[in-house]
Amino acid sequence: MEYDKLSILVQSQGSWTQKLYRETSSSVDRIEVSVEGPYGPNSYHFLRHESLVMVSGGSGISPFISIIREIIFQSNKPDFQVPNVHLICSFKNFADLSMLDILLPIFGTPVELSKLQLQIEVYVTKENERPKSDTQNLLQSIWFKPNPLDSPISSALGSNSWLWLGAIITSSFIMFLLLLGIVTRFYIYPIERNGTEVYHYSYKCLWDMFLVCVCVFIVSSSVYLWSKQQQNAQREANSIVFLCEIFQNTNILY
Repeated sequence: MEYDKLSILVQSQGSWTQKLYRETSSSVDRIEVSVEGPYGPNSYHFLRHESLVMVSGGSGISPFISIIREIIFQSNKPDFQVPNVHLICSFKNFADLSMLDILLPIFGTPVELSKLQLQIEVYVTKENERPKSDTQNLLQSIWFKPNPLDSPISSALGSNSWLWLGAIITSSFIMFLLLLGIVTRFYIYPIERNGTEVYHYSYKCLWDMFLVCVCVFIVSSSVYLWSKQQQNAQREANSIVFLCEIFQNTNILY
């Protein structure tokens, strides 16, 4: 529903989120963050059911908000069977009810809600009466401005993640075979040749596990450092291009 926008819901409870709330409450138009994930494939299996019953408590409503927004988006498509959605949620305070406002997009084109079959039951467990003061100001929706120097969100292994993953596995296996052959030839074989007993099988298994861990660590670390170096070089190139564009579009008066 919001093209090329990423929405993140953060509930201010602990010391870290409270500090983040204070930072974003000040007059800032952009903030630098590092993002990891999401992990795992996207799943839309909930669209196969005729009815959905979702139960949440507090900030646990976040994934259900994403599901409802996806159903709203899919409901505007022709021949889509809109499921019956029953949302049961509980909050400690009346102020937390403001999280329900995020069900609809703040920006973007208006959405058609006539096809949506949504029923919401809300329970407040800690407060008995709604406070007289306005609690809507506790909910802040802040949209940060993009910067030409920002790096796009991508997988940890880059755009060719499957290719990189196959290269890591293959390189790790080849390195494992080489190290295993060296250890067997120069350490295990002399013991079995000069000793009266065969080298213990458990020790061989420990050597195999150790060598596997070493090979995976070496190859994955090398690929990660190489990818990081490529990203830094690309970021520096973008910075130079950005500065050149600034100088070209700026009139210098002497």
